[in-house]
Amino acid sequence: MDRVEDLEELRAMAPPPLERRLSPRRQAELREVLVREIAGSLPSDRPEPTLAAPGSRPRRRLRRVLVAALLPAALVGGAVAYSMTANRTASELGDLVTCFQAPRLDAPSAGSSFTGQTLASFCQAQWNSGSLTALPPGPAPSQWVACEGDGRSGGVDVFPGSDQDLCGHLGLQPVPPGYYEAVKRYAAMESDLWSRFPESSCANAADAIAVTRRVLDSHGYTTWEVRSSGFDGLTPCALAPDLDPVNGLAVVRGGVRPELRAAVQGGLDRANACGPENVLLEDVQQALRDAGFGDWTARIDHALTAQWPCVAGFNEEPATKTIVLTGYASG
Repeated sequence: MDRVEDLEELRAMAPPPLERRLSPRRQAELREVLVREIAGSLPSDRPEPTLAAPGSRPRRRLRRVLVAALLPAALVGGAVAYSMTANRTASELGDLVTCFQAPRLDAPSAGSSFTGQTLASFCQAQWNSGSLTALPPGPAPSQWVACEGDGRSGGVDVFPGSDQDLCGHLGLQPVPPGYYEAVKRYAAMESDLWSRFPESSCANAADAIAVTRRVLDSHGYTTWEVRSSGFDGLTPCALAPDLDPVNGLAVVRGGVRPELRAAVQGGLDRANACGPENVLLEDVQQALRDAGFGDWTARIDHALTAQWPCVAGFNEEPATKTIVLTGYASG
């Protein structure tokens, strides 16, 4: 670090962003990231636990790599000492924060959107909630080191400890100055954009691109590119755009009709998302037929057991007109 400013001056320079509400679809995406990271810390013979709600759609895995700035947890006003050698600007980091259990890249971790705390208190909450491992390994650390995400996903990665050279040891870059201001701006844009694509909507590609362009421009992201992908007869409805802050890119992807997702959800609700397997599948299949999607089929991607008799969600496979019930739940 070059120097540490007076606490009050730093607080004025880097106020924490405001709390914000996430759309149901965004919550589902983030819950899936958490579930996958938690599952990675469990023994290989144990089923994957889940926090995901039925109906959550799959998203790309979020990669991670890191960079440093010491964050004592006691500095709840957001005081952070920044290095001036960061290789990306704060606006290229987005709002994803990944908290790690130990100061190494292969440690258990969990990622989520940063929603209005300091990075230290944010990761303390992740630690205490059991997001990093199913059972917290003890009291949350009082000091953390923050690092940039890798070149593909952006974001910030945060490790327990006080070694201000950690990022250098890992071959990474420090979080740049202005992070809190930039993440507040990004979060406002993302929240606005997601609100334009409710679960019940079915915007076509052209309309979705136009809406995305207007929202980006209104929040000052005028240099971002907007693209579309995956729209066809079975996936005509725009999903909320995938955002790539590193490359300044928003991609609007085609998804299945909301009536199809609603039918599957109705079938799951009828069976309480639990077995017996044949009853659960028939309830979903009947709901599909009743809604006019009788040419779609349903299957479960694992065997239901006495310990895990329920599923936790579903994915659509339009190419084969298949609904895949997935995730482990105890009922």
